Amino acid sequence: VAFRVEYKRSVKDIRNIKKISNSEEMLEAIKHALDACEQSVILHTTQYEELELTKFISGYAGENPDKVMEIPYVNLVTYPSTGQERVVEITLIYLTDKDTLLEMQRQVQAVFTSAELYVKGTGQVIDIYSRPYSFLMKRSEYTQNPSITPAYSLLQDATGDSIAFANVYAAMCRKSGLECNTVSGL
Repeated sequence: VAFRVEYKRSVKDIRNIKKISNSEEMLEAIKHALDACEQSVILHTTQYEELELTKFISGYAGENPDKVMEIPYVNLVTYPSTGQERVVEITLIYLTDKDTLLEMQRQVQAVFTSAELYVKGTGQVIDIYSRPYSFLMKRSEYTQNPSITPAYSLLQDATGDSIAFANVYAAMCRKSGLECNTVSGL
């Protein structure tokens, strides 16, 4: 009898598995991976609990359009498949390559910085909240076609759908110290 053992991961990969203890730490690790446009996160947790990762990632992307350029598809595998203690492998699948996403992120953050300077100032509350709106409307055109890179398309290509406008406007307000939340619906 002969057999051959092949490992999916290298020793370096195994040593780089991040140890966490709860779902909050898992979500923080995912946020960090999204901000850095990473393609995978491998975690070892002692308190595994099911999370709605797709919903979480979509929400995080909506709140942080200056950091998350594209909402990735998510694949989650746990080893073993049951129990409290597990290794969790989260694969983030982007349609755009990492270097391009990071360059987009850099360009979008530069626009956010200039918008923040444009928005700051004194005046009546309605005037202050109108500034990011004016900033976006002067630069961009509304389209009903969604983009896989909504903030980048809105701020660099000057076209965006209602979700892109709402998320970028809200983020610009928050970064300028203004309270703002998006509300979905008609």
